[in-house]
Amino acid sequence: MPRTARTVFPDTAHHVVARGVNRQRLFRTGYDKRKYLQRFARLAIELNIQVHAFCLMDNHMHWILTPPSKQALGKFFQRLHTAWAMYYNSRYGRTGHLFQNRYFSSPLDWKHFWTAIRYVEANPMRAGFQGRPEEWDFSSARARLTGKRDEDIVLSLLDWERLYGPNRWREFLGPTWQEQCTLIEQQLRRTIRSSRPCGSDEWLREQELRHGPFRRWRPPGRPLRQLEVLAKVDAPHIGIAAQFGRTS
Repeated sequence: MPRTARTVFPDTAHHVVARGVNRQRLFRTGYDKRKYLQRFARLAIELNIQVHAFCLMDNHMHWILTPPSKQALGKFFQRLHTAWAMYYNSRYGRTGHLFQNRYFSSPLDWKHFWTAIRYVEANPMRAGFQGRPEEWDFSSARARLTGKRDEDIVLSLLDWERLYGPNRWREFLGPTWQEQCTLIEQQLRRTIRSSRPCGSDEWLREQELRHGPFRRWRPPGRPLRQLEVLAKVDAPHIGIAAQFGRTS
């Protein structure tokens, strides 16, 4: 069965997820995660990939990245994950595929961008980690909330520093905002699984005019009624953006 063409918008933030095949581990030790980040950082600089957020778990990873071209994202992960699979299989005496498929990616509009970063940096807590977000060593939350920049990954923080800063971001990551973010996070999960763009109808129309037609995510079941519900997904975040950042 042929692969579905991936939708990639140049100079636009993308939520990217990679998983181990059959939920198998991609990293067994902290050393593995650090070595992966070092390789990631070198290649990101080489291919001019902007890094906005990341979180490494044992069997999957999340990234918010901006590629400079339509081909850059695929080239980046093809090189990175081919090399990582060879390293990991050699180190641990295994054979076969390491990653599930290639990776999943979803272009993001501005409003979904900030909630996607929140979703990525809160991942350890959803998985049962009992500490604070900045205490997870392999996440961009550590640099964002403590000011201790990762020695390997160069984060793009200019908009974040201007709109949020550590105190506002810590509040945004906390449970107070979970209810308001839940619907948006559901949309993030659905679009990343299908590798479709995640944004408002207006933004999607703008992207079609700019890049040509692409496949959109549509809720199953009764489309019109479901779409009316989904249209309200952005509403909670408008309030969040008004308090914490931009609304457009």
